[in-house]
Amino acid sequence: MPILFELGFVILLIVIVVFCARPIVEAYSEKIRTKYKEIGSEQGHQLEKRVTQLEAEILELRQQLRAAQESADFALKFVRGESEDGSDVVIKTTTREAEAKRKS
Repeated sequence: MPILFELGFVILLIVIVVFCARPIVEAYSEKIRTKYKEIGSEQGHQLEKRVTQLEAEILELRQQLRAAQESADFALKFVRGESEDGSDVVIKTTTREAEAKRKS
């Protein structure tokens, strides 16, 4: 009989601990989960902002590269004496340049 009382007492203690400790553990885990969600959302917002900035920089750099390429193409065509439509352009020299060529 005493073994039954001891066994019942142990089972009663386990039940009490499980029913009392479970809500405490759940509340603590919810607190930790909420804390990490706040940190995650903050970091996510910062990352999205940084990605937006980097995308804008990339677009700007592409535009600059495109402008530099167009300038280089124009300079190359000018040196070759070609126009936009591909026909030859006659470059007229000024009188000063012509006189300088004659003197030399």
